[in-house]
Amino acid sequence: MLTTSLLVLLLVVYISNYIFNMIYLLKIGQNVDETIQRGIPFNVLNKLSSNEIQLLKKSFEVLPHAIYMYITQLLTEILIYVVLNSLFFFEKTRRFIIKEVVNFSNSLRIRVIDHEIVALKFVYHFTLVFSIQRLMNFNFAQYNIALAIIYSVGPFLLSNMFIVRNPFKLNIKHVLLGLTLYEIFKIFIEMEIFRNEISSFKQVPQFLTGKALIEAEKFFGDEIYYIPNMNFFCGNFLYIYNINLIFTGDWSNFKEEEILAIVSHSIGLGNNVIRILFLILKLIFVNISALCYFHMIKIISKRIRLQNISVDTMKCFLLLINLPIAIMLKNLMDFCSMQLNIIFADIRAVYICKEGDLSAALIKYCLKTGDFVFRPFFYSLLNMSHPSTMLRIKIIEKLKGFA
Repeated sequence: MLTTSLLVLLLVVYISNYIFNMIYLLKIGQNVDETIQRGIPFNVLNKLSSNEIQLLKKSFEVLPHAIYMYITQLLTEILIYVVLNSLFFFEKTRRFIIKEVVNFSNSLRIRVIDHEIVALKFVYHFTLVFSIQRLMNFNFAQYNIALAIIYSVGPFLLSNMFIVRNPFKLNIKHVLLGLTLYEIFKIFIEMEIFRNEISSFKQVPQFLTGKALIEAEKFFGDEIYYIPNMNFFCGNFLYIYNINLIFTGDWSNFKEEEILAIVSHSIGLGNNVIRILFLILKLIFVNISALCYFHMIKIISKRIRLQNISVDTMKCFLLLINLPIAIMLKNLMDFCSMQLNIIFADIRAVYICKEGDLSAALIKYCLKTGDFVFRPFFYSLLNMSHPSTMLRIKIIEKLKGFA
């Protein structure tokens, strides 16, 4: 009872925070000038050019609405899954679902022997559209064959293994081990792919001068790369045991102290030991999300009793139809570990080079990448690899006072 109440409480917190974010997005667009003046300190705003301020104002025309619509989609999905799981809580609705599946099969002149199992499989295949939509967020671009197998063979293989009278025994330890190995494999593959992309671009960009260059060479050595004909980006890239500094795109509108701040932030992300520690933290978080998901399903399956269906079959069924929830939990843990690393880097950057101007640099960075400076906190926490820029600026400006 206590655990069920906790799940309900988490659901209420999830939905209510998204609703608050939606109200916030509607309010900030009503008076853009006031929002900018209240959200960004005057000393930071004063360092932006008139063109950059206009771009900042223009971002309010599209980005808040795009975030608002995405939150609407997320809330719709979660409400559908709440209703779907609730249907199986009540005996009358469970019988109704089975009855309607039988009627549907009869209308198609399909002979059904095991009505309960067929009903569960029907509901599972109905929910696949949401699972596939969530899987689309994963980077399968390099693995077209794997993608085809997952989308075509995977769902039917899973249903025949788990949504049956005697389902395949699922060992949580094996699942966690498989998930950990998959994450490690993905990290190494991404390292290798990115390394191949940048290997022929080892050069110091012309805009990297003065103290920024001294600090960069002190920390990264000669592992500095610049790719001019790519989307705007700067990052600290870990390759096995090497740390690389990568710039891409046009940096002509950045001042020297802003580039120094960006370099300081990249240094703040840490050396190879710190980066590996954050990757280990990410793996721990992902495993925690899987454990939470399995525990949640275990609780729900105990509350549901379907005639002639074993608890193991019901547990497997609930695991499969709620896969989008599992993916959302995994993404949350991924983003939490990434955002902790970013905040850690921001804090270190303030102390590494006090002359750097990270707040103004972050606003310009957002304008160049198409990110929204006033991104809502809760939305950012659950859906983005970086915290809200407005939150980061507030932390940085407070730290400057102490520094």
